[in-house]
Amino acid sequence: MKPIVNRAFLKTIEEIFHSGQLSWDAQQRLRHGHGHTQEDVYSINFGVGIGRVPDLVVFPESVRQVERLIESAVTCDVCLIPYGGGTNVSQALRCPEVESRMIVSVDISRMDKIRWVDPENRLACIEAGAVGRHIEAALGHHGLCLGHEPDSMEFSTLGGWIATKASGMKRNQYGNIEDITLDVEAVSASGVLAFTPNIAPRQSVGSDPKTFIFGSEGNTCIITAAVVKLRPLPAVRYYGSFVFPCFESGIQFMKEMSQESVQPASIRLVDNMQLRFSQALKPTPTLWASLKSRFEAKYLGLVKGFNLHEMAACTLVFEGKKMDVQRQQQIVHKKAKKFHGLEAGAENGRRGYEMTFAIAYIRDCVMSLGCSPSHSRLLVHGAMPWGYTKM
Repeated sequence: MKPIVNRAFLKTIEEIFHSGQLSWDAQQRLRHGHGHTQEDVYSINFGVGIGRVPDLVVFPESVRQVERLIESAVTCDVCLIPYGGGTNVSQALRCPEVESRMIVSVDISRMDKIRWVDPENRLACIEAGAVGRHIEAALGHHGLCLGHEPDSMEFSTLGGWIATKASGMKRNQYGNIEDITLDVEAVSASGVLAFTPNIAPRQSVGSDPKTFIFGSEGNTCIITAAVVKLRPLPAVRYYGSFVFPCFESGIQFMKEMSQESVQPASIRLVDNMQLRFSQALKPTPTLWASLKSRFEAKYLGLVKGFNLHEMAACTLVFEGKKMDVQRQQQIVHKKAKKFHGLEAGAENGRRGYEMTFAIAYIRDCVMSLGCSPSHSRLLVHGAMPWGYTKM
């Protein structure tokens, strides 16, 4: 699609950005005009495509550039859409077909630095374009972590997490993004919303108007950085898993666990369909592993009375100090036993946890084999059609 060009706006931003910060490339524009829902990915690769895409992609490198960009957009009546990692499933990046004004995608990926780390107060100031896996790797050198692990953390950004009010798979222990974020730096049409002076781990005085930024989906401002709370790297990490006779038993287990003050970092329940799907993804077993698997299936069916087409599975991640982890494990085992849960091993727990990161890749593979959104809802990145719940 031929881009719409606002000449007055273009003249202004060419004074702000160098040529390497502006892209008219058709593929770049298309990439910045969609998220990662099943419909988005299928339409682009196998369907009718996307009608309206951004007319220009801009890559700011400083807060001042973002501020001047917004000033120019307001003056020239141009639409701006912030872009982080492009993994959202809320249609926040889709351009309205009826929009006649120029649309500019503001890609913050070049604003990805960790400005400072305060190990004593366990705080860090991180720019909004920093990607999750890079954040954890950099903080690890300080013996610290953020602990926020959404299934998109391989590509998603800190700014995107705040804008979508994200929740991670380890929220039991580390909290949601609004619990982790202490302060936000952002730019709106009114100017820069700067950090609170003399920031501390917590303040008891005054309200915080910046909370409206969480979940704003890029509608109110462009997030440029945030001050976040950190945790020490966990001393130990263990995986675990249980199988339950049916999904309802697993739900009862999850309900009781939700009442406990001591929680594993992650606890996820899946129904029989996803359980069998995850088993099918295992590598081709050795002869010994195959015999062991058959024995286990016979044991579950004949001895324990499990119906292999009804049972559900729960995967767990335990993190923290060794004594704390042991306490978590004791509580989980006690509750699982109450609802006839059987331990299924650490390896199954690890595989189940890591499969969450692979779902999008599996979805794309299935699509390439002719599975379209119109006749299948088996794999949807960000939403599981089968029974699925987590704490």
